[in-house]
Amino acid sequence: MVEVIHGSPMRQALDRLARRAPADDVAAVETCLSLVRAAAEVYDYFDDYFGRFGVSQGRFLLLVLLWLNEDGLSPADLADQAGVSRATVTGLLDGLQRTDLIVREANPGDRRMLNVRLTRGGTELVKKVLPEHFRRMTDLLADLTREERRQLAALATKIVDRASVLL
Repeated sequence: MVEVIHGSPMRQALDRLARRAPADDVAAVETCLSLVRAAAEVYDYFDDYFGRFGVSQGRFLLLVLLWLNEDGLSPADLADQAGVSRATVTGLLDGLQRTDLIVREANPGDRRMLNVRLTRGGTELVKKVLPEHFRRMTDLLADLTREERRQLAALATKIVDRASVLL
């Protein structure tokens, strides 16, 4: 891993780039690139794990949301709770339905709407995968103190809030 320190290969490349395309704050760019790299590595770490079970992180998130809502949810509610578009949820649900992890059925209160529920296989998959997923998250942060984890969470929240303002 490339360290984020003055004189590192990353910093040297950024300094050269800043001479060609001026940056107001090279250190901010360096920090952001480190964050992006860390996010990509964490994503790959989890994606590899979920891939062993034939699901993506997005599909697993929907399974967990449905597990927490045993009576099911509408696709629109799933999109809202997952923080993704309705089109994205439709694609994720298509894959989950093909593998018999969810069922779509008419909503009993309004037959024009759909209700999505877990199948027995979907429930079993969540129960099988979730404990190890939690353990892997814990292992990933094992080198951080409780205070460092709290600070990281607070900083991540600030970055997410800022990104949502800039969108």
